[in-house]
Amino acid sequence: MIDYRQSSLVLEIVNSADRAGSPPAAPDGHGFGLVGMKERCAAVGGRLETGPVVGGGFRVFASLPAVAADRPLSAGPTASWIPAIASVPGAAR
Repeated sequence: MIDYRQSSLVLEIVNSADRAGSPPAAPDGHGFGLVGMKERCAAVGGRLETGPVVGGGFRVFASLPAVAADRPLSAGPTASWIPAIASVPGAAR
């Protein structure tokens, strides 16, 4: 569900408990996906809720403040942190 309100953008994703044919879940502690999402939401004044759904499945809910048209958006970190293609092993040149 995506809902654009006057003051916020709300996103909600819920998957079902039916996991037939799904690959096994990765062990805990090997990623930063949800942590990174929560940090990014907080950085813009939003909030993120994640967790299991009663009866099975998983829910991701995000509420992000609407940005005023006169407020510039940040592009995030500067490009200086991105490695040059030549320094990335196996990268196409």
